[in-house]
Amino acid sequence: TNYNFSDKKKEQADKVVSNYNNMVAKVKALTTNLSAGTYRSKKSSGSSGSKSGSGSSSSKSAEEKQFDSLKDKFQADEITINQYISGMQSILKKVKKGSDLYSKIQEELKKQKLDNAKKQYERGEITIDQYIDKLIKLRKEYKKNTEGYKDLTKTINETKADKFADQYKRGLISLNAYIKQLAKLRNSYKKNSQEWKKYNDLINKTKLEKYNDQYERGEISGKTYRKNLEKL
Repeated sequence: TNYNFSDKKKEQADKVVSNYNNMVAKVKALTTNLSAGTYRSKKSSGSSGSKSGSGSSSSKSAEEKQFDSLKDKFQADEITINQYISGMQSILKKVKKGSDLYSKIQEELKKQKLDNAKKQYERGEITIDQYIDKLIKLRKEYKKNTEGYKDLTKTINETKADKFADQYKRGLISLNAYIKQLAKLRNSYKKNSQEWKKYNDLINKTKLEKYNDQYERGEISGKTYRKNLEKL
C-alpha cells in the first residue's frame, strides 16, 4: 500500500479527534463525580490518610498524648530542657511500670538528663566533680553490663582521666599519684581489652615522659634510663 502525504495528514487528524473525544469523556466523568461528591484529589486522599493516622491517636492514653505534646513543645523550643525533664518525670508517675510507654519515656528521660549534665559542665555551670557525680547517679538507672551502663562507665572514666591530667599539670598531684589513678581506671577493665590497653598506653606514655625528663636533667644515668624503658 502506498503511504502518501494526504494519508499521513488524515492519520494526524484522526489522532487529534480521538484525543479530543477522550478529553471530553474525562471531563464528563469528572463532572459526574463532582456532582455525586465521590471525587478525591491525590492531595485530599493523602491528607485524609494522615488524618486517619492522627485519628489513631484517639486510641492513645491520656499520658501518651501528654508525652507527645510535651516532646513537640521541647522540639519546637517552647520549653527548656529542665521543664521537659520535669514534665516527663510527672507523666512517668502516672504510667504503669513495665509498659511500653513507661520504657519509652524512661529512655528519653535518661537521654535528656545526660545531655543536660554535659551542657551544664561545658557551660561551666557545674564542676567536674559535680558532673562525675551526676553521671554516676544516672548510671544507677541502668542494669549492670547493659550498653547504657557500659557507655556511662566509659564517659565517667574518661572524665576522671581528664580531671587527674589537669590536676597533674597544675601541680596539685604528683606524677606517681597521677599514674596510680590511671592504673585504677585501667584495672577496672578486663586485661588486654580495648579500654584496658588505652589506659595502659597512657600510663606508659606518662612514664616515658617522666624518664625522658629525668635523663635530660641528669637525674638518672643512661643505664638506668634504658632499664626504665625496658620495663614499659
